[in-house]
Amino acid sequence: MGCRRLPFVSLATTSTAIATYLCHYTNVTLGIQRLTSRNARDGAYNIMYMQEAGVALAAHLYRPGSLALERKRSAAAEVSAWVRPPHMSPPRPRRSWTQMEDRILLDAPTIAAAAEALGRSEQSCKLRRWRLRKDQAARVN
Repeated sequence: MGCRRLPFVSLATTSTAIATYLCHYTNVTLGIQRLTSRNARDGAYNIMYMQEAGVALAAHLYRPGSLALERKRSAAAEVSAWVRPPHMSPPRPRRSWTQMEDRILLDAPTIAAAAEALGRSEQSCKLRRWRLRKDQAARVN
């Protein structure tokens, strides 16, 4: 279980093949999309599935009668039993960024103006702009 008692399933690996396969497998079997990249600290992939995604993955991987370590089976049962509390708002659907939205974001004078024009949160716009600029800088070097 994660902090604040939120359920999660995670995998840490340095193998690109394993990280890519897990993301592909969860997308194909459960419809859960994840993109991953190596972290800067140690070059490892840290893939995490939280809340409903974690519940679905735990239930899928640790079915009754399947081969598993007892501590993993116990943790998976705890994760699988989680239900979103009534006070917790449901997750917002993810929206992929389009090239046109990227252009609007980069051309906007402020993050607030971009957020209003795009119908996205300021935090989402701030993070996307940072990623786009980081990618541009990496291509130049």
